[in-house]
Amino acid sequence: MPKLVHELDGVFAFMIWDPRTQVLHVARDAIGIRPLFWNGLHVTPKSNCLALASEAKAILAHPDFNQAQQFPPGHCIALKLDERSPYVTVQKPMEPFRF
Repeated sequence: MPKLVHELDGVFAFMIWDPRTQVLHVARDAIGIRPLFWNGLHVTPKSNCLALASEAKAILAHPDFNQAQQFPPGHCIALKLDERSPYVTVQKPMEPFRF
């Protein structure tokens, strides 16, 4: 995925699900023009969900989440669904990218 984000020109925030590998790719433009919020992979006793949205209020509307943080500008991350449990694991750590 980092190779792809180097090729993009402009403002973006996206999530791409790869059903073949069960990996979710998330990226945000280097300047951070497009908003992208997430719960930061914080697991609560009632919920082990990953929440991503273009507005913080969408995440905070969920009863199990009491925080939403901005996904860092100029970063990408790959998250893999663990088939043996309901948890999402970081397949590739969050990393900055440069143009």
